Amino acid sequence: MSFISAVAMENFVTVVADGRQSKPETKEIISENFIKVRGINDKQFIALTGDVGVAEAVFSKFSGGLFYDLKNSAELIRDELVKKIDLKLAKCNGVLGGRNQLNEIVLYTFSNDPNLSIDEYKPKASVLSNVMLSSDELTKKGFNANAAFEKIYQAKKPRTLDDVISVQAELNDIVSDLDISVNKEKTILIIT
Repeated sequence: MSFISAVAMENFVTVVADGRQSKPETKEIISENFIKVRGINDKQFIALTGDVGVAEAVFSKFSGGLFYDLKNSAELIRDELVKKIDLKLAKCNGVLGGRNQLNEIVLYTFSNDPNLSIDEYKPKASVLSNVMLSSDELTKKGFNANAAFEKIYQAKKPRTLDDVISVQAELNDIVSDLDISVNKEKTILIIT
C-alpha cells in the first residue's frame, strides 16, 4: 500500500513518502522508487497511497503549475475515487495540501471509502498537525503511526525543518519493518 506522513505548522508542510510499488493482489514488488508525493506548484502538493494507476490518473489532473482551491479539489478527487474504485478491490488514501487562497497552510485527507469524510487539518500558532496514511496492515499489528510519531517527536524535540523530516524518516523506517508494502526509499517534499 504505502506510507506517507505529512506534518504541518503555520509556516511549513513536510511530506515523506516511501517508494515501494507492489501489486495488491500478489504483493509482488514492481518498483522501489515510485514517487507518491507530487508538487502541484511551489505552494501545493498531492500524495496518494494505493494503486499506482489510480495515483498516476489523479496526479495527471494537476498540471501546469496552476493554483488550486484545495478543499474543492479534495472533494472532487474523493467523489471520483468513491465512484470509480470499489473498496473491496483496492483502497486509496490521499492528502492534498499546502497554501490555500488565504496563504494559510492546510491539509485535506480523503479516501475511496464512502463511509469516510474529508478531514481538514489547519495548524494553529505553534501547534503541529500531522497526517499518517498507511495500510490496514499496521492496524492489524496494533501499531499506531500517530502515537509513534508523537513519541519520536517528543524524544527528538525538533527545531528545524530538517529535524522534523528526520522524525518522519525514522517513522517511515519503523513502518517499513512492519509492513511489506513499505520500503526505506523516501521522497521528501517541503512547502514553506
